[in-house]
Amino acid sequence: MLGVVGDRRQALAVVGFPLVDLSIAVGVFLSLLNHVLTELGLARALETGGEISRRQFAMGSFGRLALVTLIAFVIVLLFWPYGAAVFLGLAVMHLVMLIFTGLPLLNELKKA
Repeated sequence: MLGVVGDRRQALAVVGFPLVDLSIAVGVFLSLLNHVLTELGLARALETGGEISRRQFAMGSFGRLALVTLIAFVIVLLFWPYGAAVFLGLAVMHLVMLIFTGLPLLNELKKA
């Protein structure tokens, strides 16, 4: 498990495998990147004043998710088996984002 604080090799290894920890962090970063790109796309659509169709929104979402998934698969292939933890980081961050965006919506629905 965690090594002695002076042992640099395992000082940051939460699960005992530094490559797994790095993969989880990369997954969290990729999920955050997806979220930021989604926000930028929505802001750009609002700036133009034109309404975005459901098809355009769906295709933009599909493109972002395809890019993030492709990057994750490349990392998994390059660093197998430890790289598979990228998907764990993606899943955890997506869950966190869902909770933080879903709770305010539920509160608004209660008020209405």
